[in-house]
Amino acid sequence: FLLMEEGNLHHPPDFVRNHVTGIFFQSKVDYTTWFGWRMDYIHGIQMLPLTPALQMTRKFSFCWQEWNNILSKLPLELTDPWTSIVLTGSLACADPDSAYSRLLGMGPEAIDDGLTRAW
Repeated sequence: FLLMEEGNLHHPPDFVRNHVTGIFFQSKVDYTTWFGWRMDYIHGIQMLPLTPALQMTRKFSFCWQEWNNILSKLPLELTDPWTSIVLTGSLACADPDSAYSRLLGMGPEAIDDGLTRAW
């Protein structure tokens, strides 16, 4: 219910097109985070922790839709650690070669502290 593919009937269409809910309160859903409103934050926080188990919840079809409909349109700066999270948690699940190529362009200081180049 928190990761929504196109055609999801359990949430209003306005939220389904976002693919993630953001903050999920007991009786309210808000497309934001407690620390910021940027879309890479809203989507990236849903990807953590970035471990191999992530592929159990983030299916190829979901990642492809999320990447094509939202994340590919964001200004993902190669100096922003959130870019490494988005590339590793979404694009890498749908197109690993493209994600790896982009990650190689990031300096070690720009990779999120919780990631390693091995993963």
